[in-house]
Amino acid sequence: RSAAAPISRQQRRKRAIRYARTRDAFLLDILSEAALILGSSLKSSLVHTLYPTICAVASSDPSTQEAASNAIQKISHAAGYASIEGCLLDHADYILGAASHRLISTLGEEMHFRTLTLKNEKEEEVYTPLMSALSAPLVLVELIRSLGTEVVVLVEDAIDEVLDAIDRFHADPNICDGLLSVLDRMLEVMLSKATEEIPLQLPSPDRGYQPNKEKDLEDFKKWYSQQSQRSEDDTETLFNNLESSGEQESAEKEDLSDPAQEETPAGRSQKVTVSMMKKAIPFLSHSSRTIRMRCLRLINRGVELLCRQGLTAEPLSVVNSCWPIVMSRLGFNLS
Repeated sequence: RSAAAPISRQQRRKRAIRYARTRDAFLLDILSEAALILGSSLKSSLVHTLYPTICAVASSDPSTQEAASNAIQKISHAAGYASIEGCLLDHADYILGAASHRLISTLGEEMHFRTLTLKNEKEEEVYTPLMSALSAPLVLVELIRSLGTEVVVLVEDAIDEVLDAIDRFHADPNICDGLLSVLDRMLEVMLSKATEEIPLQLPSPDRGYQPNKEKDLEDFKKWYSQQSQRSEDDTETLFNNLESSGEQESAEKEDLSDPAQEETPAGRSQKVTVSMMKKAIPFLSHSSRTIRMRCLRLINRGVELLCRQGLTAEPLSVVNSCWPIVMSRLGFNLS
């Protein structure tokens, strides 16, 4: 009987990842059953239970994601909440604080360790533990997706940590994509709220002169017949009268015109929006198509949001900065 073929290192790694994800799903099922047994007494432990569960909800593995969704539903019901959103909203401060702490403190160490571990190895699939700092951006995205506009004010306090993390880890496309997705989701929620509250008022197009061949021809005939009957002196007098009447009408229009209204100064929320848009500008020339598309969508939402709020100077400055990059990607040389 021939011996079994040796398993390569890559196959062992893939098998270990598969076992780890199966283990996570199994542990989440155990957590669900424990929540049903403990009932309302579980409420005191929610602070330490929700974060890893949300990490699992944001997982890319379908079995882990399904087990986490069932777990968080049973946990919320056992703790006495009417909905998952109510449970998450009550503990949103802790979840945001835990994610921000991981972005500030432990993300750099994990990135360094992963770089050393995977050095000189080309792995298509990498396992990320549920409590890993690498999952912090996904937790923020999932929290914003679940709570929507109710968590916008709280997430604004964590945006500074996200922007700082983008500066520190801009060389890693996976981390950058996750952090930019937080900004993109944030602007999406803010724009949806503004769309419901503030209609977008676009200036009506000035149609001006509308051609009508028959009417224009008749008007020209009348004008020509009148001009042929007048002498040169009468014509000169007519032109002088027209000029004086035109000047008088323009002066009256200037007197009746409303004074230019000063633009409302940007508030804190608008300043945060501008900061997010400016942070995305350098990534418009990124090698990853996904990141470029995400940044374009982010800037588009930010511009519409600011315009709905009555601001024009801020979005124009952002568009002016990113326009050369966009035109360069399209093949136009603006130099």
